[in-house]
Amino acid sequence: MTVVCRWIAAAGIASAMAWGVESLSGGRLAGGGSGVAWAQFAPVRVELSAAVHLDEVDSAARAHLERVKAFVADQQWDEAVETLRQVMENYGNKVIAMTDSRYVNVWDYCHLQISALPPPALALYRQRVDPLARKLYEEGVANHDAGRLASVLNQFFCSTWGDDALWALGEMSLEQGDYGAARGYWDKLIERAPDAIPAARFEAVRDDANLPPDEARLLRGWYQRDENAVSERWMEFKGPVYKLDHLRELPDQTAAELVKFWKAHGLPPSRLAYPGTSIALADIRARLLLCSILEGSLDRAHAELETYSRMYPEAQGRLEGRKVVYAEALAALLAAAEKWPAAKASGDWTTFGGSPTRSKIAPPLVDLGAEAWPPINLGEPLIADGANSRAYSFVRPGEYAGALFVGNLLLVCNRSSILAFNAKTGKPAWPGDASKTPDASKPAGEIYSDDTVQQAGNRVSRVGVPRFCMTAHGGRLYACMGSQVTNRPFETFDSQRGYLVCLDLSAQGRLMWKIAPDDDKWSFEGAPLVEGGNVYVAMRKSDVRPQAHVACYDTETARLRWRSFVCSAEGPGGGQVEEITHNLLTLDHGMIYFNTNLGAVAALSARDGQVQWATLYPRAGKTGAEGRAAPHFFRDLNPCIFHRGLLLVAPSDSKWIFALDAATGQSLWGSEVEQDVVHLLGVGGDNLIASGSKIFWINVYHGTVVDHWPESTPRGYGRGILAGDCVLWPTQDSLFVLSQRNVRESLANREPVPLNAGRGGGGNLVIADKLLIIATANKLFAYERRSGEKKSAAPGKAADAAETAFGK
Repeated sequence: MTVVCRWIAAAGIASAMAWGVESLSGGRLAGGGSGVAWAQFAPVRVELSAAVHLDEVDSAARAHLERVKAFVADQQWDEAVETLRQVMENYGNKVIAMTDSRYVNVWDYCHLQISALPPPALALYRQRVDPLARKLYEEGVANHDAGRLASVLNQFFCSTWGDDALWALGEMSLEQGDYGAARGYWDKLIERAPDAIPAARFEAVRDDANLPPDEARLLRGWYQRDENAVSERWMEFKGPVYKLDHLRELPDQTAAELVKFWKAHGLPPSRLAYPGTSIALADIRARLLLCSILEGSLDRAHAELETYSRMYPEAQGRLEGRKVVYAEALAALLAAAEKWPAAKASGDWTTFGGSPTRSKIAPPLVDLGAEAWPPINLGEPLIADGANSRAYSFVRPGEYAGALFVGNLLLVCNRSSILAFNAKTGKPAWPGDASKTPDASKPAGEIYSDDTVQQAGNRVSRVGVPRFCMTAHGGRLYACMGSQVTNRPFETFDSQRGYLVCLDLSAQGRLMWKIAPDDDKWSFEGAPLVEGGNVYVAMRKSDVRPQAHVACYDTETARLRWRSFVCSAEGPGGGQVEEITHNLLTLDHGMIYFNTNLGAVAALSARDGQVQWATLYPRAGKTGAEGRAAPHFFRDLNPCIFHRGLLLVAPSDSKWIFALDAATGQSLWGSEVEQDVVHLLGVGGDNLIASGSKIFWINVYHGTVVDHWPESTPRGYGRGILAGDCVLWPTQDSLFVLSQRNVRESLANREPVPLNAGRGGGGNLVIADKLLIIATANKLFAYERRSGEKKSAAPGKAADAAETAFGK
């Protein structure tokens, strides 16, 4: 990573900041503060240090691992195996570098080393761990206990029972309809030849005078030098590489030969895969193809079926309870899948992005109907100063209020209040005792308030702006209230602190618990996520280099269960001024994904908080034209989007948008979109939809920009939403209904929906079952949603197919 520009602090005064500097002079926001003035932006250079600190292994652990290499070179298998086991036991919670940008936990790193051991050493390892692994495996299968099977993988991945555990966990996931998890387990059963190898290392091996001719031919036949690999593998390599030829089908036997060759020459695997499974590859690949069909990735399934039919035309196995020829049966299933109705989207919108994966697609919209109820007045505007928007020619993402839909409830919040309305009527959800005189000082619909929350009396400067979001789960509402400052210098102006609350929505918003951080150095970063009795939230610890953490609390008692350090790096405040950040988590089936906006993206186990991997990305602090902030600094609410095994990330401290393999953290592509992408809306039509002043269609698998619109005007005005197979994109006076595939198809078929003439203009969008909500700076507008939907004749078809898919 390179440093691209230089941080300048003018006498420690934040008015020299080139983005998002908030000057507070007192007063209270509408329900959260109105005395907000925004500093002008001086034409200065800004630099964020490239240094990112992780919880890495120490020199003692590295010395042990170096001894392992010596033991393997001397064929001292016993010493090599025992040393690796000791390193796992003693340093398992640390991370270690796989490349300059990718780190994994020590357990996985050691499993990788074991998987690359020569057969005699691997046999010795299995002899030692197989009894324990077998016991865990048999208990897991007998009791249908995924936890026991996962323990086989966590502790004894390369044991004789490791591939059986992967197979069984894949079957369990398929039964539960979790096709992404099933794919992840089965994919680890396939060892793959290295895709790209640094040129210097490849040529040293290839040109070795002692290399047998048949092995030299193998390398020359399947690898080609690529001078432009940096642009494609933008984080993994810093020079030319030799890439595997993907224009030809790689036979399984040839792939196995390449895997064996590179292991013998000491090239460590880049991904963890089970070494030498006894399960037939035809069976494994058939299941991967089945996952593509059932999850609805039909374009991918067609390509996989074409390859499968050539590689395994006669392979047989069990499908739908009977023995079949895989290629024929899967072709029939794929043809049937083309006619399955799309799954009906839930009407609830329970957190930012609609779901814990931040990738929910709302029910479709054909047109806006009449106004459902009069606009709800939220009080004074909850936005940044309009002068800031004009100066930068676009509205920052999340300028406006955000809303949640839970059943018939419409919920909004700010710094000190939570409001609840009846979504059908627009009136307060719980009007209270009619015999009592209404309190005119409180906003309508208020179910929680904190009158002690005040703006700072002294004029101070801050980096960032307040954002307010919540999460609903299991009849409860979770929100981060109070001060939104998350990093403070040693001499801070803010005496207020943020805190988490949990309200019982079944009891008219009764407060169940309220928790504050341990001390003044700790802050909650935003609304938490909830799963399995746990509340997960991002936290930040104030320091010259802010520290990013993830914490887990008990949903009933609010007791801290664990808190894990992820990374630390320099923030835009440079340790001199207060910062406001809103780093939200992403959650999918036991794995937490965290875009820290501090130079790293990480995956953590939801069970115990252990970091599974961490990937660093190039940081950028360069200001834009005429000293203005680069658009990426305006990505305030930007959690990872999880989509079918991919993580899609747009950090605020980097100009890149990129995709990572969610299982390994490996970079898949990076896209340097020159225009002002400030938020990611989701994935549809095989495209990542991104927007700012413009809207972009980016191929989700390759990172190429498929389309963008418009060239100049109109400009985006608020956060859009994916609905059905369309994108709803608001501008100041219109709502554009665009195709998720490209803009030309969109503009040819749909006219924009006018938002003027009493409709309040653009804002953040949320769709409920029968409503479209537009949340503007200080009002909520609701319109009847005309969908044109037809009642599905065959709901649950994919789930039914999954239940009867592969027999044992």
